[in-house]
Amino acid sequence: MAEPILWNGCYRIRYSPRDPTVGPLEGTLRLFGDEINPPQASGDLYRVSPTQAKAAGKGEIPSSLSSAVDLKSSSAKYGSATAFNAEPETIAIPIFARKDYAYFLRVIQILEGIPGKNDVTAHLEIFEFTSDSTWRQLGAQSAVLSPATTAPSDFPLGKKDGESRCFCGTVIHDDSGEIVGELSIGWISDSLRTATVGILAADRTPKPGEGLGGDFQAKWKEAFRTIGWDVQIETIELKDDGKVSPKLWSLGELHKAMLENRTREADLLDRKWYYCLLCVPLIDGYERGVMFDTGGGDLNQAPREGAAIAADWRFPKGEDDPQEWGAAADKTLHEAATPYFRVAIHEIGHAMGLHHNSADHGFMNTTDAIAEAGAAAAKKLKTREQDLVNKWLISKIISEAPSPANGKTPSKVFSEKASKLAKQVQQVEQDARKVEFPQNVKLEFNKADIERLRFHPDVVVRPGTVADIDLIEMADDEPAAAPDLEMTLRPLLDEVPLGAPVRIQIQLKNTGSHIRKAPRRLGLSSDCASGFVFDSSESRAAFLPMKLCADQLPCAELGAGESSLGSITLLRGSKGALFRTPGLHRVVYRLSWHADGRSWFTESECSVRVTPPADDAHAALTCKIFSTPEVLLSLAIGGDHLQEGNDLLRLAAENTVLGPHFAGIAAKANFIALVQKLDSTDPAKLDADEFAGDVAAACALLTPAIYLSEQERERLAELIGRAQARLKRNDKPIEGGADLIKQMNAALARCRGRS
Repeated sequence: MAEPILWNGCYRIRYSPRDPTVGPLEGTLRLFGDEINPPQASGDLYRVSPTQAKAAGKGEIPSSLSSAVDLKSSSAKYGSATAFNAEPETIAIPIFARKDYAYFLRVIQILEGIPGKNDVTAHLEIFEFTSDSTWRQLGAQSAVLSPATTAPSDFPLGKKDGESRCFCGTVIHDDSGEIVGELSIGWISDSLRTATVGILAADRTPKPGEGLGGDFQAKWKEAFRTIGWDVQIETIELKDDGKVSPKLWSLGELHKAMLENRTREADLLDRKWYYCLLCVPLIDGYERGVMFDTGGGDLNQAPREGAAIAADWRFPKGEDDPQEWGAAADKTLHEAATPYFRVAIHEIGHAMGLHHNSADHGFMNTTDAIAEAGAAAAKKLKTREQDLVNKWLISKIISEAPSPANGKTPSKVFSEKASKLAKQVQQVEQDARKVEFPQNVKLEFNKADIERLRFHPDVVVRPGTVADIDLIEMADDEPAAAPDLEMTLRPLLDEVPLGAPVRIQIQLKNTGSHIRKAPRRLGLSSDCASGFVFDSSESRAAFLPMKLCADQLPCAELGAGESSLGSITLLRGSKGALFRTPGLHRVVYRLSWHADGRSWFTESECSVRVTPPADDAHAALTCKIFSTPEVLLSLAIGGDHLQEGNDLLRLAAENTVLGPHFAGIAAKANFIALVQKLDSTDPAKLDADEFAGDVAAACALLTPAIYLSEQERERLAELIGRAQARLKRNDKPIEGGADLIKQMNAALARCRGRS
């Protein structure tokens, strides 16, 4: 069999458009095919200068741009069957700055040996990536490439058995027939993509993969090597900053720990695809894992870089359903080594842009769904086992009955039947154990997810980006409107001042006569949620969840006539303020999910009017809110490390116009900081007067005049309850704790009167 002209792997590409306004473009192209599947390919182009091109090549590019490397000896081999005897000489896959991303190339068809024996023709669709995270299709184009006899010295190539492969040619617009540019591609690596996963483990917290035997880093590398990724593992000891209760970590503490402990390289995400996984005992408010900062914010333009798993989360005992958790029942997550490793890669998969995938029991399905499927399969086998036992009993009764002919029992016949039935029962029991959780877990990516990780655009996959692949219609299936599910949006206030958050109440009702599967959460803590805000000129700004509860079933059953409630509080999106100008704004909220083998959606909209600044102080404070990305993290995640955002919330709470809208948010941030202080400070060393002053300041914000959604009230009540629980600790009582508890209860009661 003749060797393909194009090798599998990563190619460096250079595109020189004929349009002088576009400028030089460089990037990478990924190609993979085998005996069964024809080659697939896609690529990404970035705007670069010669200086940037050298940096992307990590210093391996010579300074001369005119000298060339002779490739004549290589081109003669094209099309011949070749067995590679030596390890390939690969070149590091270049990493380009996120801000320079320009185009995505989707390769529709690759024709080898056309037009010439050693030539390649590729039919492409080119999509331009615009600053507002949308895609503009530039039409179908074709690249006609021939083997290069020389390659520029600033275009380093990899080798196999001393042979390099480089092609160049023209790109033609299919509709006009016009030559629109020149394209060069050169093979550099067997891997399609490269990344680093930083595993930040708290003290005495096992690292995922350690319980599987052998080198845990090798387990990680192998999981990604099978899909064509070269993944390096970096381990870091996660400092707990002297936490008195180091077991329970809030989202704010996780975010702070990630920023303080990870690799501190300048422009890290523009030099590496660096994903952080924090391994801690328990995560406040979540079960096994969470991926936070999913793209809803614009701080550092770095979404999708951090995830966490809870090593000490314990599987239920299975008292209601003994089969549900199988051999993992009553074990901690890290004690069940296979699920622990699976959850870790599941969370990193979300950081790589993957969603839940229920097609199999692989990495991107949820633990709940895999366990439920295992329990259901085991129950079927248990039913089969019971049928066999019943047959055995019937056979035994028959065998013990005297024969009418001789009055003797046919014991020999029964013995043979009993032996056969016993073997069948034993086999069924073994089969049941194999299908139960966690034996039914597959430590691999589903085929559809493999294609996404190989061929989706960089800005969908790499950390620090937040593009939506569905906007260029690469989703597996078009979502359908969910039957019988009616969603209603109602703003808490029809009118809000400029700079204030907009609160919207959500109701999802099943209007039909059948049970429907619907998203479990309706707010911005659901990975099913997304939306847009349109101003009076119909300019739109997108909003997405700030945090993602990843390893849980995203859906729950909603009975006929039943409703679920939620709310969203909108202030900023990934590109800045959502309500930037006075006037009428239209808010569109969408839920998208997968259930029963289909993709579904439902959406609704409402309108809110934004009023102009009331005075100079209001206008100045609004400008500050618009120019401070960290305020969104203070609103959504919280934590004492978000000093700038927290300070701005306090200023907004004190403003006469914005105060009623921000006071509850500021109080929540204060109570999060109080809980963290109680967790991280030995009560004996706590300054009682200072702490009492902090409590008084937080409580003073909670008055009947403030605006809060019902969900915000519930969150405040939860935080206050946690603070009170810590104050009530008998082993380490805090001076004046009883009075502080009364003060908190009074404050919470005060803010229940206005909505």
